[in-house]
Amino acid sequence: MKEEKLDRDNREQAKANEYKDQTAEYHSGEQLSDQRLELLVTDILDIGELLLRSGAEVSRVEDTVERIGGAYGFARTDIFTITSSIVYTVHTKDGKVITQTRRIKDAADDMERLERINALSRQICS
Repeated sequence: MKEEKLDRDNREQAKANEYKDQTAEYHSGEQLSDQRLELLVTDILDIGELLLRSGAEVSRVEDTVERIGGAYGFARTDIFTITSSIVYTVHTKDGKVITQTRRIKDAADDMERLERINALSRQICS
């Protein structure tokens, strides 16, 4: 059990480092390809989904996803969340608009997971 937690923590730290690298790349002024932008929006939506599935309140999910979008420098982000769905739209500085929707089917309170996701979002936004 302890090894499983350590492995999970290492994977989450690696993902946090990947997000930090993406943030630096986005802020470098270099334009990301449409495919990279889509993947970035997917990753941000993944975090929102994990929060919602782990028992986070809707307002917490929206706040966190908006903050992460701001950390990546999007000109505008719009998010609509209910307990079973998330709709996320980002507007880039060069006028591109990307919208993704996610259906949430299963949810269960998992405070430990919520804490890890919150730590990840704090790392991304710092």
